[in-house]
This record gives sequence, structure tokens and C-alpha cells, in this order.
Amino acid sequence: MYQCHGWDERSPEAPSGRAGPPVAPLRATSAVAAYERELLADLPSAIERGEIVPFYQPVIDLRGVALAGFECLARWQHPRLGWIKPDRFIPLAAESGAIDAMSAALLHRACRDMKSWSDRHTLSLNLAPQQLLGPFPERCLEILRRSGTDPEQLILEVTEESAITELGATRAAVERLRRAGVAFALDDFGKGLANLHRLRELRFDRIKIDRELIAHGGDGGVGEVTRAVIVLAQTLDQTVTAEGVETAAQVADLAALGCTHAQGFYFSAAVPAGLAAKLARRPQPMVDRIRRATIEFQRGPGTAPFRPAAAA
Repeated sequence: MYQCHGWDERSPEAPSGRAGPPVAPLRATSAVAAYERELLADLPSAIERGEIVPFYQPVIDLRGVALAGFECLARWQHPRLGWIKPDRFIPLAAESGAIDAMSAALLHRACRDMKSWSDRHTLSLNLAPQQLLGPFPERCLEILRRSGTDPEQLILEVTEESAITELGATRAAVERLRRAGVAFALDDFGKGLANLHRLRELRFDRIKIDRELIAHGGDGGVGEVTRAVIVLAQTLDQTVTAEGVETAAQVADLAALGCTHAQGFYFSAAVPAGLAAKLARRPQPMVDRIRRATIEFQRGPGTAPFRPAAAA
């Protein structure tokens, strides 16, 4: 949840595709504290004014070689500080109690953006651990109802930590949403210490392999731990999404192992709504990279990420 999903640290570009202002490293503790205080003070008004917007990273179905949907990722363009990294403002939102309002605003806008996608495409939304234990699940269903969005298009992603605490209350919230048609994914699997018994009890529909596991594969492919997680997911009869996929070798390995979905810079970074709509209408250049993965891997594992053209 708190990771900077979809933000390419190696790129000088801001998430919009335009060059962003340089961000000086925050070295002094006092400077960090002052910076966080300013962000914390500005968060409520930023949510109200719509400064925190959804960006969308494509999720690819490796089985049908098609665009399955998008993961919704929060982006904040501060009027004075420029683009703020999610791993700086999302923990502050969670700690301050603003996370429900932010998630609701993102979901409301995403439901509107989804109207330009196919009704087959899914939307994945990250939740902070405490959100399943409060009023957000009912608020989520109300947003879906008011927007006319099919609940079966929504996948809520929760981290391992939220799955292994407050089990009874979490199970009740998960079941309430699942009965309405919402699917659940266990995010960052392999990073924490998930109890498999509890994983089965909460009846997650999907497992998402943590990007750090994908990155630690040998020769540009995937490692033994990733292989074991995929086998585990198959045993539990769950679909499995690999995050942080960056090379043709990883794609080739994941597809051969039976991994069902993948997302990462090999396909596309997170993009604003206009570009997501273009990808939803014309995903072929992106999904063609899967078919070329074996050939690209034979040439070498390093390949440049797919970058969609700027919106007209």
C-alpha cells in the first residue's frame, strides 16, 4: 500500500509525462518533519480540491494475452511542492484519518473514468489496513451504486498486515463486499508473514506477488521464491498477479509458470486518465510485447518500457 507503485524512480519525468521540478533530498530530520507537517496540513484541502488524482497502471492477462484492467494509484500535484511521492503522503493520510476521504474521492473519480473503458476491464484499488474495519466498505458500495459501476469490476487490494490482524472483523467486511460482487487481492504477498490458514479463511480471490521478489530473479527472469508462490496460488485455486515486471525474461518465465496476470514498466508505467482510456481502446501495441517476450529474452533481458503516446 505504501510503496511507490508505478512511479519510475529512474525516470526524470513526472507522472504526467512532463518534466517535473527537481526534488531535493530531505536529509535533515527537522527538514523532513517540516515537510511532513506541511503535507499533513494541506491534505484535507487537497482531497477536497481534487489535487490528489488517480493514475492507472495496466494489468495484463498473460493467459489470453489481453488487457485485463488497471490498478488505480494516487498521485498528488501540490501547487507549491510539485508532484509528491505516494510513499510520503499515503502514510500521512492513513495516520491522520484522511485515508477514507482520499480513497472515496479516488474511487468516485475512477468510476467516472471507467466509463470510457470496456465493461470487461477491472479496476484495482489499494486499501490501508484499517479501512476494512471502519465505514469505508459501505461507502465503497454506495459509490459503486451511485455511479452505476458493476461491483464485479472492482478488485480491492489489501496488504498481508491487514489480513492477519482483527481477523473476525476483517472477515465480516470482506464477506460483505464479496457478496456484492467485489473481488479481493492479497497485496505484496511474500513481503510479510502471512498465515496461510488465515489467508484461506479470508477467501482472497487473488494473490499479488511483491515486486521485490520479482526483482530478485536470476538472469533477468524470476527466482525460486516467485516460482514457489505461483505454485502455492495454483494450489489454492487463485489467480496470481506479478508486480514490478520489467523484462522480457520475467514475462517469459511468468507465463511459462502459469502466472495469470502481470503489471510493470515492461508494459507501461501508471498513466493519467486520458492515456488510460487510449490504452483501453487500443491495447494491442502493449500486449504485443508478451508475444515478443521470448524473442526479446533471447536477445537479452533488458528492454525499454512501453510508453504510450501523449494524449491528443
